[in-house]
Amino acid sequence: MLLTHCHTQLSVSLVVVVVVVVVHTKDLARQQPKEMDASDTTTGVVPPTLPIAAVATPAAAAAAAAGGGGGGAAAGPAATTTEAASAAAGATTPAVSLVRPGGGVKARASSTLQRNTKLYGAANAVDGDRDTCWNSDPGRPQWIEVTLPAAATVTRLVLSFQGGFVGVGGQVAVSAGAGAPLVPVAAIEPDDAGGEQAFAIVPPAVGVTTLRVSFANSTDFYGRVTLYSLDVIGHWLASP
Repeated sequence: MLLTHCHTQLSVSLVVVVVVVVVHTKDLARQQPKEMDASDTTTGVVPPTLPIAAVATPAAAAAAAAGGGGGGAAAGPAATTTEAASAAAGATTPAVSLVRPGGGVKARASSTLQRNTKLYGAANAVDGDRDTCWNSDPGRPQWIEVTLPAAATVTRLVLSFQGGFVGVGGQVAVSAGAGAPLVPVAAIEPDDAGGEQAFAIVPPAVGVTTLRVSFANSTDFYGRVTLYSLDVIGHWLASP
């Protein structure tokens, strides 16, 4: 009977210990600070969301074209209410080339080979003639810039290089109006090849009047870039 009584007393003691441990654990859980997730604003501190530049490749552009050119909020210069409405209306119509020969588009570049603008000037990249080209001087970086005759929404960029003289480490920047600062909207990485290469601007840049493509480097040892054509695809916000 004594042995039985000792086992009974031990069982009761174990039950008491278990109850104390459980209660103590719950008290500790109540004292632990709550871990804040990205949507928790109870402390008044919201984790920052940093913008990430879109890297466009020919394959990505083809996928975007098949899917309707991408979506989301417009990038680049701030759009006015009128421009936003025009952009929404334009999204339902087919995109067109904004760079047309004789359409009032102006072009300039960081340099011109041998300063011969007739043979190698930036205007040759937007003249519609695939036998003429912009050819830069040696050196890095290089850039080419086009100014449109009216504001537009830009959805895609199409470049045609000469293989071996391809600009790489590219950045697309846009501005709205004369004197407005250039705002980067996309990074591009062309292949070292001839022929057309298309790059989607996702989300589209709204209210664009000037577009510049800069190249940090070139596949040419001396840093020269040879570009046969630069086409900007999108929708006009006003009659050009």
